[in-house]
Amino acid sequence: MLKLSDIYNYYLSRFMFSQLNNLSEEPLLSELTTNHNIHGHNTRNRDKLHVEFARTKLMQNSFLIRGPNYWNTLPNYITQCTQKKHFLHLIKSYQISKY
Repeated sequence: MLKLSDIYNYYLSRFMFSQLNNLSEEPLLSELTTNHNIHGHNTRNRDKLHVEFARTKLMQNSFLIRGPNYWNTLPNYITQCTQKKHFLHLIKSYQISKY
């Protein structure tokens, strides 16, 4: 049985997958971009999603900030998956393996 925070992260990752792969009917995060599109520095996080600065606690806890933050913590083999069914299997296995 998953903890409540893990269930939240599961659905957050599903949301992010839909947004990044244009599977959502209404793209809410149309301005998602990677760090190498923000600056030209060749850093180790250049392929991670760019996370905007959030000044308030309310904004820090919004899915607009938490989504990219959580996505950046996932292993590459999960974030590079392109098939939704396979992605859901990988993310669920990843969540369970943390116990």
